[in-house]
Amino acid sequence: MGKIVSIVVVLLFLDFPDLIGKWDLVSSTTFENILVSPAFLEGSEKQQKEVSSKFSLALERSFYQCYKDSVVWTDVSTATGEIVRKRGKWFVSGDTLRVYDLDKIKTYEYVYSVNDEVLELKFILPPGVVSRNVWSYKKVRT
Repeated sequence: MGKIVSIVVVLLFLDFPDLIGKWDLVSSTTFENILVSPAFLEGSEKQQKEVSSKFSLALERSFYQCYKDSVVWTDVSTATGEIVRKRGKWFVSGDTLRVYDLDKIKTYEYVYSVNDEVLELKFILPPGVVSRNVWSYKKVRT
């Protein structure tokens, strides 16, 4: 029993240095799929420009900054179309990354893969279905 407790304690305090650092959004298959969808193409020119503008803003300014015990990231507000800065905690379990939004008391779950240069995220949708869409981030070297 003592060994199990020790293993659990060690696992809880493991660092995931591959995630630590700043990651800028470079592509999203979600955006790509929407921009060629019938619903988008049937929309008015004004609607298409609004959606395209939000996607461009997200690609230019979205990031995750992972620290050892916290995370800061940006998102585009669907209400205002502006960049919103968020803060929270992150936790990894196997290939699942959980990001806890401290301002909304909400948890985002992703299947993730990471190497020295690229972080790829796939949303885990309720009730546990993994999205086919991939959000790709490139590590910012400082």
